[in-house]
Amino acid sequence: RSAETDAATASIPPAIVTNLHPLIREDSLNHTEIPAVNEKRRKILMGGEDHKTDRPRTSARMTGPPTSPRYDTAIAAIDRLNAADPRMEPDGSGTRRARELVYSDRMIECLPRLYPAASECLRLAARAQHICRWQIARGDFPLGREGYNAWRAACRDHHSALARRIMQDSGYPETDIAHVVKLIRKEELKRDAESQALENVVGVVFVTHYLEDFVTGHGDYDEAKLLGILRKTMRKLDGVGHAAIRDIPLPPAHKALVEKSLPRTA
Repeated sequence: RSAETDAATASIPPAIVTNLHPLIREDSLNHTEIPAVNEKRRKILMGGEDHKTDRPRTSARMTGPPTSPRYDTAIAAIDRLNAADPRMEPDGSGTRRARELVYSDRMIECLPRLYPAASECLRLAARAQHICRWQIARGDFPLGREGYNAWRAACRDHHSALARRIMQDSGYPETDIAHVVKLIRKEELKRDAESQALENVVGVVFVTHYLEDFVTGHGDYDEAKLLGILRKTMRKLDGVGHAAIRDIPLPPAHKALVEKSLPRTA
């Protein structure tokens, strides 16, 4: 465990700190969503049903439905851990901050623009999407597609295990915990409304904030290879994500690349 992680967890409630050290790894998380609960979440997400929580109050971190005190506890724990990221990057305001804290801020800023009625579970999943990602180093896995996929799977295990522990110690019921774990693990895309919503936000954040660096950092890729990668990303999104990406202001060359990667509209 690192000194940075110790500092980051200094003011997290003791129960959460105890369970996070050593960092939890769960290699086999298999949760089945209850159909009635999934349908209710779909209605809430699309604005068709009121979102209710215990002792609601509005979060200062994003607009949308009111949130519960346990949400604030969980978000604080996620942010404290992400603040320990030793990698720093500009946050767009002239300040350099921990990379995963910047990423989680961008996720939680984008989410209400696409989904104003996003549930508490979806907000938590967006915030914890990359929690402590730097602790699973890409260099520890082989080069190539198989190594990359193994690294991504290990990241999903790591993020979901940390989110599970934080939510448990923040007082969430198992139904909510299992749902957030499913969202972070990217399960049931195209079938679960909130899994799809999270993937749309991931895609929009990537194109908005990271595409330019990705293209620049892969100067050896020709257009065909870049398009192949982008099209794989776009296939994971639905019409909401595609529409949002079309509206993103980009340099002309990148805009043209993105337009070619998107499915044709009718």
